[in-house]
Amino acid sequence: MKNLRKTLVVLLVLAMVLSICACGQKAETPSAPAGDAPAEAKSNEKITIEFWHRASADQGLGAIESAAEAFNNSQDRFVVKPVYNSGEYRGLIQSLVAEAASGNTPAIAQIAWAWTDYFANNFPVTDIKTLENGPEYLKEFEESIVEVATVNDTVVGLPFALSTPIFYYNVELCTAAGLDVNNLPTTWDEVAEWAHAIAEKTDAEGFCLAAPQDFWGDEYLLDSFGCTSLFEVNSNGTYAATFNNEDGVKALSFVADLYKRGDGIYLAGADALKEAFASGKLGITCATCSWSAGFTQTCDFEFVTTSVVSDGVHAVTAPAGGAMLCITATDPDQIEGAWEFMQFLTADEYLLQWCETTGYLPAKPSVRNSAEYAAYLAEKPYIVPAVNFVPNISAPSLFPGESNLTIQAKLCDMRDAIYTGQKDAVTATNELAKEANILMNES
Repeated sequence: MKNLRKTLVVLLVLAMVLSICACGQKAETPSAPAGDAPAEAKSNEKITIEFWHRASADQGLGAIESAAEAFNNSQDRFVVKPVYNSGEYRGLIQSLVAEAASGNTPAIAQIAWAWTDYFANNFPVTDIKTLENGPEYLKEFEESIVEVATVNDTVVGLPFALSTPIFYYNVELCTAAGLDVNNLPTTWDEVAEWAHAIAEKTDAEGFCLAAPQDFWGDEYLLDSFGCTSLFEVNSNGTYAATFNNEDGVKALSFVADLYKRGDGIYLAGADALKEAFASGKLGITCATCSWSAGFTQTCDFEFVTTSVVSDGVHAVTAPAGGAMLCITATDPDQIEGAWEFMQFLTADEYLLQWCETTGYLPAKPSVRNSAEYAAYLAEKPYIVPAVNFVPNISAPSLFPGESNLTIQAKLCDMRDAIYTGQKDAVTATNELAKEANILMNES
């Protein structure tokens, strides 16, 4: 499965490069009923379209609210109510599970690529191809990214965001440590050397690898040391974990040892890392490019970015990040309203605004090739490494069936235990591999 998805993603990102050269908690409970309650409304009442999203104040909230307000003012039948989910992507999917169990779901949910198969197999799904103008509208997106959102010939979501991990460097701290920001690290060993210099010569922490409520950043880490899939399919059709192989153990041990030496700090959760970097007390971090625009608002110092690195032996690669917009309503009127808003939100004007206010990369050629986006790249050099890196991204590992949600959560627990020194990488990965093998083959 990963090899197929990797091929599809490579086709997308190669198209992106050619066209550019040519130019992881429960949602806040609203006072209104949940999104897929019956939509029988009085003639003078608008139908509520509840939209669960992950756009925080420093990561695109303004773009979401602007589009919702404009949509609400553009017609008299529907009213979109955006609902921010503070539990990251994993928290959103867990909240969705709870709501679905009680017979309720929002009308629209922003679902990360890593949950594509799980979402398709566990929630009410509306195939985008079956909607009015659906097949025609899908043609406005890269075919390969639409395929990533497809499960068993069902297009379960509309592409909305694409991201890659990048490295962020605090220029002031690097300079104080005697480091040349015009020659940034290209291998993990060099990153470790820079982290040591910052920790030794300043009062700041050297390095932190982002650790939200998902394993995306850590999957990049494993990729960069040669462990390019978290599991494999055996010749007899059974599944086997691979994150406990030699490359995987080496990758996790590398970061754990860096923290143990005092050259970095482990910060669990997105908010903790964002606050540490913005405070000027962290010299280097590796995190999603979609945090870049937010850092320009919260950091009062200059920072520079670079694409991700490898161990110096294996190819530089990383799993694609981002999300799709999925219809989770079951009422026909709400499905209609959800689809109308999804097209509105992904129209060029608002998709461009979304990308500019977050750092996400556009999945529509019309936006990517626009003069406006070219001007944005010229003014915002911090996002250029992410754009340049796209030929090297791959599809994320999607554990089979019902096992994905459980194993992803357990991987984060395993990561916590390794990075905090509670367990060594060999022990922790082998223990979880045994559990994962059982879970995958039960699905």
